Amino acid sequence: MHALRQDLRGRVRDIMAYLRMLRFIERAGGSVSISVRSGSSFQIEQSTIHVLKAGVFLHLYNLVESTVTAGMKRIAEEIKVNGIQFNDLDSRWQRAWASSLGKMDKDLTPENRLKAALELCQAVVDGIALEIEPKFSVGNLDDTRIESIAKRYGVDLA
Repeated sequence: MHALRQDLRGRVRDIMAYLRMLRFIERAGGSVSISVRSGSSFQIEQSTIHVLKAGVFLHLYNLVESTVTAGMKRIAEEIKVNGIQFNDLDSRWQRAWASSLGKMDKDLTPENRLKAALELCQAVVDGIALEIEPKFSVGNLDDTRIESIAKRYGVDLA
């Protein structure tokens, strides 16, 4: 959890530095000249500033998405590291593990489906260390998808 918080704080610092840079440009009248070593300069114009401001939302989105993804992966890692048994898992995490190991997300032939089911049963009987790979599907994580993922894995969003 400490590493997750550290990463979050680092990203927040980056966003704050970005916002300070934007504030500096705005206070400079919206037009700043940046000199480069060759002696030439580049003029930052108002239209460029609007693009830079839009970048703040991208940074914030990346912050939220990476935090949610890292948090879910951290929970899965804790399950593995602490050797939590199948019976001790919440039913939602049991489903996530069974879905992954049982290849439920793959289109299998009846023979391969039976094979996957038997491997799943054997793993539960053997009490193997559970490795869970949380599924986030494809595409961007918006607030609705984040809430859906949290609900699917039994994570309370406060």
